[in-house]
Amino acid sequence: MIDNNSIKFFLDTIKANLWGLDLEDWAVCSVGTGRFNDDWYWHISLKNVKTKDEKDIKIPCYKN
Repeated sequence: MIDNNSIKFFLDTIKANLWGLDLEDWAVCSVGTGRFNDDWYWHISLKNVKTKDEKDIKIPCYKN
């Protein structure tokens, strides 16, 4: 049986990746899932509207 990661794990991972960023300037560009070597993950793309910087966050969908 596959064990999903919890919503708390998902939100904690996003918070850890956004630590120290001024969130007023960042927007979510895309949210989706992807697969790499049979491991599924959530893929979230963020873009800074002022500086045009981009940040990608990958969060595992399933527990190891």
